[in-house]
Amino acid sequence: MRAGRVQVEGFFSLNSVSSYGLVDLDEARVKGQISFSSANLDGIDATALTAEGVVCGGDIHLCDGFVANGNVSLGGAQIKGQLNCASATFTASEDWALLADRIIVRGSVFLSDGFSASGGVRFVGARVYGELRKL
Repeated sequence: MRAGRVQVEGFFSLNSVSSYGLVDLDEARVKGQISFSSANLDGIDATALTAEGVVCGGDIHLCDGFVANGNVSLGGAQIKGQLNCASATFTASEDWALLADRIIVRGSVFLSDGFSASGGVRFVGARVYGELRKL
């Protein structure tokens, strides 16, 4: 699914969706939350989700049984709420399972409550204004 640069006035929800191939939200602008709760994204040994440079006016939910087979890239994202990855599974065949360099999160980041990553988790140059809750 390619939705890069999309502008959404409300919420963007793909809860419980199953996707094969890349989900692209690069540079999207969403005034509400972005939610992939309980989604299963299969990047077919590559990138499952890219949301680089996304601007989100609420929370981003990659949680509650969210599964990514392939890396998830949130580089340069600006999130006015929380980044919730609780009870999520990130699996990358190479390198980084979750890449969040230069991300700005005005709320908290949750990598807890059953969060798992097979591959690295990277937040180089990230700014988190709330808590960082990890495993």
